Amino acid sequence: MNMQLQGVWDNDVIIPETGRHYPLKLKRYPIAVAAALIIAVSIGVILRQQHNAILHSSNETATTKRSKSTVKLPDGTVVMLNANSSLKYDEDFKKDQREVILEGEAYFDVAHDAGRPLSFIPIQQI
Repeated sequence: MNMQLQGVWDNDVIIPETGRHYPLKLKRYPIAVAAALIIAVSIGVILRQQHNAILHSSNETATTKRSKSTVKLPDGTVVMLNANSSLKYDEDFKKDQREVILEGEAYFDVAHDAGRPLSFIPIQQI
């Protein structure tokens, strides 16, 4: 107080601005938004790949609850589908790779091709 009376102390103290001070919650907000965006994009990419895999399977044979069916694949493999089952395979089955999607039960009499083994895509991956 003595300093104020003597005029040494000035009440008009100027505090330099160093930028805005955000509460701790607002500092975390951009990190949460970035994390949510990365997760959303990742899920979108995974769903898109699965959707393309399903659409790419152009040939499908399915059986009902009380029927059975026999299918001959383009490579010569014979598939006997059990009741309530389905088999999907791509148009390029014989050219590039031999992949089938089987839901249910089937017996396979596989045509031998050492360069392109027959592979199954589990239905859980779709």
